[in-house]
Amino acid sequence: MKGDGKGDAAGGGGTSTPATEEKKPEGGEADKGGASATAPTGGTAEEGKTMASSQCLSCHGQNLEGGIGPSLAGVVDRLKPEGVVEVLKNGRGGMPPLGAGWSDQQMSSMIEYLTTVK
Repeated sequence: MKGDGKGDAAGGGGTSTPATEEKKPEGGEADKGGASATAPTGGTAEEGKTMASSQCLSCHGQNLEGGIGPSLAGVVDRLKPEGVVEVLKNGRGGMPPLGAGWSDQQMSSMIEYLTTVK
């Protein structure tokens, strides 16, 4: 029964723990996923700029200085390439996951372009 006492203490928190445990692995798995954990390379800033003109400017402004969405100046410096990949693939706040279906080449190109935005 003494062991049950520990179980009871854990059991009281155990009701919360499974929900927490379920949430942590989901986030952890997404963070550990090979594609989202590393930034692809080999793209060009020119291709990224073309993509941005059709997918980013309406919210982030003509020069990505901010609009409905925040300024993207220095975003790669702040979030690092891997963080930018995560936001592009999964969305964040009001931003949809625009890059969820992008190829590695497209993702790399967008990161290369965003690196030039100061």
